[in-house]
Amino acid sequence: MERKFITINSLAKKFGLSKSKLNYYVNLGIIEPLEVLSSRSNGIKIFDAKEATKRVNFIIRHRARGYSLKEIKGKIEKEQNK
Repeated sequence: MERKFITINSLAKKFGLSKSKLNYYVNLGIIEPLEVLSSRSNGIKIFDAKEATKRVNFIIRHRARGYSLKEIKGKIEKEQNK
């Protein structure tokens, strides 16, 4: 299966979120780009489409349930350390 990629702009449009909100999530370490195509902090961020979609869905679901971003980050880190 071929790996697909998505930019932060496309990811924002897909979920109806602002690019700045997704950049905030990146800065918090809640989502991680595969690559940033610039040496500047606002460079084009490239994500694995499947993983990024899964992660943003996770964030949206947990925010709707009242979890803070800190709590969500903790859940993500716990899951990654299994």
